[in-house]
Order: sequence, then C-alpha cells, then structure tokens
Amino acid sequence: MDKRIKEIESDLTQSPQAAVRNPIRSVIIYFIFGFLWILFSDRLLSIMVQDPTLYQEIQTYKGWIYVGLTSVGLYFIIKLDYRKVLKLSIDITDRNQQLTTYNEELIAMEEELHQKLTKLYETTDALTEQKKYVYEIYNSSNAVISVWNLSGEILDVNEQFVEVLGYKLDEIRGRNWMDFLIPESAEPVVVDMIERLKVGYRVTNVENEVITADGGTLTFLWNNAIIQNPMTNETSVISFGMDITKQRESERALQSMAYIDGLTGLQNRVVYESKLERYIHAQKPFFIYSTFAPKITK
Repeated sequence: MDKRIKEIESDLTQSPQAAVRNPIRSVIIYFIFGFLWILFSDRLLSIMVQDPTLYQEIQTYKGWIYVGLTSVGLYFIIKLDYRKVLKLSIDITDRNQQLTTYNEELIAMEEELHQKLTKLYETTDALTEQKKYVYEIYNSSNAVISVWNLSGEILDVNEQFVEVLGYKLDEIRGRNWMDFLIPESAEPVVVDMIERLKVGYRVTNVENEVITADGGTLTFLWNNAIIQNPMTNETSVISFGMDITKQRESERALQSMAYIDGLTGLQNRVVYESKLERYIHAQKPFFIYSTFAPKITK
C-alpha cells in the first residue's frame, strides 16, 4: 500500500509540472510561427510585387491570412491543451478517490491496530499478575524447590530452600548440587533417580539425605520432573522436597521403644520371644542363660 501511495503522489507531482510546460510550449510555437511569417512573407512580397498600391493591399490580405492561420493554430493548440487539462482533472479526481479509499483503509487498520495493542496490553498485564501469583506460590510454598539443568547446575531456588538449608542463591547458582548437597552415602540413590528421570521425565518419592550449609544433614522426600522453558526452549529439572527429618527420627524413636527396654537399654521381651520363636521354628539348638540370683531363705 505504501508503494501505491508513493506512485499516486509521484503522478500528482508530475501532472502539474506538465500543465505548466504546456502554455510555455504554445507561446514558443506561436512566437516562432509569427516570426517566420513576418520575416519570410515580407521578403517574398517585396520581391514579387513592385507596385506600392498593390503591395499595400496584399499586406492587408496577408495580415488577415496571418490572423486566420494563427486562429486555427491556436484553436488546435488550445483544444489539445484542454484535452490534456481535462484528462489531468480526471486523473486527479481518480487519484483523490484512491487516496480517500486508502485513507479509509488506513483508519480502519489503525483502529484494528489500536484494538490489538489494547488486547496486548491487557494480556501483558494479566501475564504480569499471573507471574506475581506464581512467584508468590513459589516462594510461599512449604516445600523446598530447586530448578537445575541436566548437568546438575542450580538455576534457581525458592525462599524455603534458603531458609531450611541455609544456602544463599548467589552462592550456589551455577554450582553442581551433587558437589555440596549430597553426602557420599546418598549418591547411589541420587544417581539412580537421575537415570530414571531421563527415561520417564518424572520421578517421585525419592528419599535421601541433604547436607545443610552449617554441615548438618537433613532427610528429604523429593518429587522431580523435567520441564521446558517456553521462552528459551531450554530443558531443566524442577525438584520439590519435603523435610521429613523429624518424621524419620520419630519413627526410629518409636521403633526403639518397641524393641529396647528403656531402663536397661537392652532388647526387651518382645525381641526375646521373637528370636525364641524363630529358633524353635528353625529347629536350631540354643541356650538360655539366667541372670537372676537365687533367693536365700533363713
């Protein structure tokens, strides 16, 4: 459309210039014709006619002939110019109509563009609010959340990660989390998780110990999933971890209370009877030692 408008502007610019040149051309033609007529007709007449009275009479006729010829010439020149002016007027009217049509189309396009921009702004605002909402969930979650690439480098962590484990994001971003988070005893579990993650894209309920910033260890239950960034098309992993350290300590304490005597610190009757049943069932020989002292009576 821009190319077409430029063509119309070029035509409208050239047409007035052509109209200006036409009167100049007509004047030049009239001047040359009149100059040649006067120059050659007077010389020819002076050669052919010697009688002054006849010469004067022919001069009169010659003037009338000149007037007639120039009138006819001017008629055709003016008629030709008139046709050109008429054609130019029609062209200008047509070009104006086209410009009016293009202007209306531009107005419609501008209105459509305005509507699209308004919708874009609304979408952008909605995305911004959605991003804030997701960010609030991300940082208000009770779960420890970390985002890392397939090379193990940490990309981001939430505030709960920082609070529970004691690491700051600036200190660990770009570092491989296996180098400082995972104790040697938990490496087989983590390696197995990564292999399963590459195959199934999601691995849940992975339990392993994690080293905190102060050197302590906590037990976490992890859910891991591979995700893809829609903006950069990069693949990364997001891990959600719940601290189950106290839960595991409570379970161990309950188990200890069930099988260990609280007073002596030795295995209690439940363990003794269980072992006795296994020996009897397996028909294995065994010995029972009594530590009770005999009662002395007087």
